[in-house]
Amino acid sequence: MTLKRVLVNIFLPLVLLITIIIVGHQTQVQVRKSAENEVTNN
Repeated sequence: MTLKRVLVNIFLPLVLLITIIIVGHQTQVQVRKSAENEVTNN
């Protein structure tokens, strides 16, 4: 196992996880905003 290999094995899943969390959070915010808009419009 080279150092580069170790870094890739740790770094890649971490980046993926962070991306998923950010995307999930953005989606939640969007859903909440549209839900609020529907409530105020009706």
